[in-house]
Order: sequence, then C-alpha cells, then structure tokens
Amino acid sequence: MARLVDPKPEVRGAILKKLPAPFCDWEAGDVFVGAVEMGLAFSFPDREAYKSISRKTASGDYSDFEVEHLVAGYRAILRWPESFHDFLPGVLSDKRGDMHRRLGPFAKYLMWSSNYERPIARLLREEVKRVLTQDDLIPFGGNGIRAKWMKRTDRLTRNEAGKKFGVEPKLVARLGKEGCSVVRLGVNKDRLFYDPEKLGPSVAIYKSSVSGDECARQIGVPIFCVPALAQAGLLAAVTDHDAALMAQEVIYTEASAAGIANELRKLSVRSERGRKLTSCMELQFHPDAWADVVNALLRGEIGVTRMSGADHSPLSKMQVSISDFKAFRSTLQERPAPEDITIPSVTAGLLLGVPGDVIAQMIKVGLIRGLFQKRTGIIRLSDLSSFSEHYLLGGEGDARSGRRGFSARMRASGFESIAVVGKHWIWSRAQAEAYLKTEHIETQKRRAQGWLRSFVIVTSGESASFGGSSGRTTADFRASVTLKRGSRLSISLWR
Repeated sequence: MARLVDPKPEVRGAILKKLPAPFCDWEAGDVFVGAVEMGLAFSFPDREAYKSISRKTASGDYSDFEVEHLVAGYRAILRWPESFHDFLPGVLSDKRGDMHRRLGPFAKYLMWSSNYERPIARLLREEVKRVLTQDDLIPFGGNGIRAKWMKRTDRLTRNEAGKKFGVEPKLVARLGKEGCSVVRLGVNKDRLFYDPEKLGPSVAIYKSSVSGDECARQIGVPIFCVPALAQAGLLAAVTDHDAALMAQEVIYTEASAAGIANELRKLSVRSERGRKLTSCMELQFHPDAWADVVNALLRGEIGVTRMSGADHSPLSKMQVSISDFKAFRSTLQERPAPEDITIPSVTAGLLLGVPGDVIAQMIKVGLIRGLFQKRTGIIRLSDLSSFSEHYLLGGEGDARSGRRGFSARMRASGFESIAVVGKHWIWSRAQAEAYLKTEHIETQKRRAQGWLRSFVIVTSGESASFGGSSGRTTADFRASVTLKRGSRLSISLWR
C-alpha cells in the first residue's frame, strides 16, 4: 500500500499493473482512497458502527482507523470482484424501511451518489446494483430507487405480473411463499418475485376456470353437490397449484361445466306426465344423490318430459317422467347427511320445497338450528336432515297424498300443528305419517267398492255380450263385442 503513495511514478505504475480491473486503470491516489473506503466497509459491516467511524474519517480524524482496516481494504481490491460478492449478502438487513436502512455501509453510494464522485464510489454503486439484481437480493426501498436501476426479464414483482398477465395484483399476492412460480425471496421476506414462464400458464388456467357457485348455476344443481359431481367424473377440478391458490377455493374447468350443461340440453323430450326435477329431489340431503340423478339422466334411465328454457340452466326447470323417477328413487342408497357441509337458507328451502325466507323464519323461531351471516341463514345439512326426520311440511303431505289440502284434513281430523310459518303448516312427522297411512287405507277401500258387484257374459258364436251393475248406482249397462275364433276375452271395468 505504501507504494501507491511513493513519489516516484514508476513505483506507483508498477504496483497498479498488478491490480485487477478496473483498479489497474485508476490513478494511484484513487486506488488508495478505494482501499480506505473498502477497508472501512469490510471492517465495520454494522451500519451504526460504520456511520460513527466514517464521520470521523470524513472530517480528517483517522484516530480510530487502524492499519488492519487499510489492509482489509487492499485485500478486497486484490480479490475483486469476488470479495465484494461474498461480503455483500452478509451485511444486508431484513428491516423494513427505505433502502439506506438495509444496505449497511454501502447505502451512501446509492442514496447520496452525487457526493461521492471518486472512482470507488461509482464502482461500488454500479456493483451493488448489479449484484442485487443478479443474485435476487433486491431490497424494495422507497424514494423510487428501485425503478431507477432494477432491470429484470426473468422475474416480476406482484404489480408487474398483474400488468403483464391482465389480473389484479392481489390475485398474484395470494400465491404467498408456497406458489410454484415464486422465485427466491428478496432481502425483505414479505416481498416476492414471480417467474413469468411458470406464472403465465397458471394465470391462463385460472382465467379459464369457474367457481363451484358458477358450476351450480350453469347446471342447475345445489352448490353443495358440485364436489360430488367432480368425484363422479362429471366435472374436472383444476389441479394447477398456483391457479388454485389464486382462486382460494376449489375451481373447475369451464369446459367441463359447459359440457355437462350442453349434454343435458340435448336430451330428447317425451310426451308423458312429468314432474319438476327439483320437486322430485326434495328431502335428498346427500350430495351423491344429485350426482346419481345427473348420471341417470345422461344414461337415459330417467326420461325428460319438459326441458328448461334457453334462459335457465338445464336442470332448474326440467320436468322428468314420474314413473322413471319413482323407479330410480327406489335404487338410491340411504346415506346420512354429511356433518361438515353448510348451505344457505335458499338451498335449504329447495330441499324442503319452501321459499328461503321461510327457512330463515324457522331459524329465528328455533325450529331449525342455524345462524345468520349478513342476513343469510346458514344451516348444516345434518341439522336440516334432523328437522325433516321429526317434522313434515304441508307441501310434502300434499305430494305424498296426491292431492291438495293435507293440512286442512289434518286439522279436521283433530291434529294440532307444531307451528305455522307464513302459509306453511308444520306437523309432527310421526302423526303425519300415521294419518297418511290411514288415509291411504281408506282410499283403497273406496276404490275397491267401485268394482262391479255383478258381471255376466253371454257368448253366442263369434260374439259376446256382457252386462252388470256397479253396486254404487242403480244403473245397469250392457255392451257387445265381436271375437275372432279361438281368441280370449279379458275385461276390466272401473267406475
């Protein structure tokens, strides 16, 4: 180091030739200043300690500057740039705040570069920028410093990724530290980089997906049944890790949801008596039941008697064959309602055959266990199933008996209702079931009385005449029919 201040130019020139670039092209005095600057930085990596001694040396007080500090700076010059690359990561701080609070002894070369125009200042300033950018050690500081010098093509910030791929930055931020497209962390561990080559495909998958709510709307099933449709292979869940993180829920490919809806719309329509599918599916509290009915429709096991209009999802207004559905329902397995699934009051009303606001009122009066979230009643499927096990609504009684006025007949028979919510009567299921059984027996008796009490057939050659009395009226009747030789006559008459 003494040769750098030797009065003989040839001595100074000889030592300069032994130094690595760019020091070999500097003036000897600039190299000496560089050794002092780097000696201070390498010897006092702590920001506060460095500030204290650098203020003294800047004022000409070198009382605390030892020979070993100068030697440390000279050795850093001899190993340039490896010495700097090895040293810089160790002095960077994770503290929040502006850049000068996190760059240790090198902050002044970026924050106040106009005051340090010696070659060592320019060299350190550019090298700090290059190393931070190259090694993913970029501290996100204030005062617009980052935008001035950070040039990257292989990694993006949250805002840059949002702008590049056309999504809100908050969606990118949802990747957290677990995203597959997240690159190495910077100094501030709360701020991340994203690999555009990995993030781009994930964003594309996210954009081409739909939520469970949207799947339910497109197909016309309750929202709680969507996972069962996916498990049955009718819907395709998105498996991309980053796309799922951005959605923060299970999402499904838009193509699979639209595919089911289109297949259901293509089903042929029969001309026979039908009933609305949603009414047929009342009291089906297990998600798999809806997956089973969709599969049965696609296989043609349940005939369609009326299709939903173009403005509605295919299942929302669909009517199906009563006889086909009765046969299908007899094959359904008895499954207990899941304990971990909650549904809104509107969906609960769909399962019980009443409006959603009626369910909300039932929650308020304590008939159904539930709670309210932003004025929407939330009920567990298991609690709704438990309600159905103990109580029967008048609408169900009408459907079961095949005619209206079930609640009026119950009252006329002396039964007392549990409650009346709006226009809906609620009955004890045990009493209602007993009444329905009795009513069914009486109906069968009345029908039996309608069969003919007398029946006479008189044959003559190839013709036959018959007559009889219904037993309920005094009117007789007669008819004749021509038979082919060897044929048999089978007659059933019903009044």
